[in-house]
Amino acid sequence: MGQDGTFDCSGLVIHAISRVLDVPSVEWPRNLRHTRQMWHAVGERRTELDAESTGMLLVTRRLWTDGINSALVPAHISVLTGMTDGGVPITIQAQAAYEGAVVERPIRTERVSDILGTLSVSRLLEVAYYCGFLGAEA
Repeated sequence: MGQDGTFDCSGLVIHAISRVLDVPSVEWPRNLRHTRQMWHAVGERRTELDAESTGMLLVTRRLWTDGINSALVPAHISVLTGMTDGGVPITIQAQAAYEGAVVERPIRTERVSDILGTLSVSRLLEVAYYCGFLGAEA
């Protein structure tokens, strides 16, 4: 969480998990701080969105470029809370577009094609535990 009480997307996920476990979020492994780190570390992912996806972490991608090279990379993470009647995911999320505020809303329809998949919170927690979260030894 930022000093002003706002979050970025991965900070919201880290804060929520830490709060549920009653552990300071500063104990979260630094090598799992960003969406792309979480996406690559977890390994197990689902690409289908259905009723069983509720509560999972939804990851979307964006185009990254350094001016010469470009690639589609994992860029945003949120908590999937449901689907609209039209099949658009509804998530709890935080991002700069909302000035770091936490909101629950459908993702923008133009971003649906950018969905990479979902991650299990329990699997992310297993990886974090292996990386030293909650005092575990790797």
